Amino acid sequence: MQATTKNDSTNAGSSSVNVSVYKTSYASSPPTQLAEASIFDLTASPATFTYNTGSTKIKNEEIPSVDSQESAFEHVLERLQSSGSLLEISDKRNTICVCHCVVHGGDYPEAHVIDENTLHHLQDLTELAPLHDASALAIVRACMKVLPKAKNIAYFDSSFHASMPDAMRTY
Repeated sequence: MQATTKNDSTNAGSSSVNVSVYKTSYASSPPTQLAEASIFDLTASPATFTYNTGSTKIKNEEIPSVDSQESAFEHVLERLQSSGSLLEISDKRNTICVCHCVVHGGDYPEAHVIDENTLHHLQDLTELAPLHDASALAIVRACMKVLPKAKNIAYFDSSFHASMPDAMRTY
């Protein structure tokens, strides 16, 4: 039997949170998506929840108690754990890695493991993308709190732009 792990991918917008959950094996096979969940309208109550595990689908369920990226992430995590539809997502201890989409990484040229020092450095950069980076870092802090054993990794939009040829990134 091959060992498997569960990895989450998060993307926090200014008024939304999107989470995708993947199962990976240590073999070279590509990851398999287990679930995806989104919460929209965080700034216009009530927020709405959409969820899909293949066998369970919820669309636009109103959740008035959720009003921030952190509470949205915690709601998604709780719903994933309590769904009962997939064993792999029923225990948060199965999450070994959470990948975060962060708009601006400053002087980080590529993906970076987030520790307390990295988190403080990224916090100092939020003025460069205030609507998105502040939201993304709220999710990182929530992950550090509720998934303390999971490795958090930031993937930066700015890394993509930095890798473009000068003629394409300058207009």
